[in-house]
Amino acid sequence: EALSELEKMREIAPKEAPIYFLMGRIFKKKQQLDKALFYFSLALDFDVKNANIIKNAIEKLHLPDKDEDDNELIEF
Repeated sequence: EALSELEKMREIAPKEAPIYFLMGRIFKKKQQLDKALFYFSLALDFDVKNANIIKNAIEKLHLPDKDEDDNELIEF
């Protein structure tokens, strides 16, 4: 599962925002919105240059996935 791979990556690189951003997207798809918000917030803490993309994901947290731009990812 992608989430378990991201957990492993988080142990290796605990301050990499893309890991938390992707975890947030996974939890959103699983309808675990509290966890999604938590991980999006962590991504925001670690990545100021992509703040607009992360904030946009937070604003769309309660929208169905079909209304979200799946191509929107933060830069590594």
